[in-house]
Amino acid sequence: MNTIWTARLAALLLVLSPLGAAAQESAAETVAARARAVERARINEARAALQTETQARERACYQQFSVNACLSDVRAKRRAALTELQRQEIVLNDQERKERAAKALAGQEEREAAHADKAQEAAAKPVHIPQAKSPMPAASAAEQAQRAQTAAERRAAENARKQVQHAGKVADEAENTRRFEERQRQAQKRREERARREAQATKPAAAPLP
Repeated sequence: MNTIWTARLAALLLVLSPLGAAAQESAAETVAARARAVERARINEARAALQTETQARERACYQQFSVNACLSDVRAKRRAALTELQRQEIVLNDQERKERAAKALAGQEEREAAHADKAQEAAAKPVHIPQAKSPMPAASAAEQAQRAQTAAERRAAENARKQVQHAGKVADEAENTRRFEERQRQAQKRREERARREAQATKPAAAPLP
């Protein structure tokens, strides 16, 4: 009796273990998504606070003797802070994109495995041959079984090929997104550098000493 209950418990654990792993994985994804949402909210608040602080500093610059130099310094600090916030946001986007790609790939692998199992079951399933008045030769029955198995294997291979193509497409889209974001960062750097040179070019010459 103990042996029977032990075997039943082992079988139950084998059934539940994938479900428990899937639940843990889903919970981890939820926690990560919430953490990213909190971080995005913090970045947005930091941008708003930076805008308010920059406006206050610019107003204070007009009370100083060297107005242009003060404004240039305030705006340079604002650009540096915005660049850092943008970098943090890009990191979040990259993490989210990688998780989506990994989840999509895992789903594709599961579907591919399911297709392979169905193909294997179809290939192993005996072919039903209706009884006729004259019995079908054994060679003809074997040929039909072979053709059915070959067709099932061909369908499984085609499904696997389509899944691999789709996974490649997902990876290409992720790479294209990464390249686009990199171009955006480079363009932002060029704009900041051009603004810095223009600010230096318009900076008034120092007054001669008395």
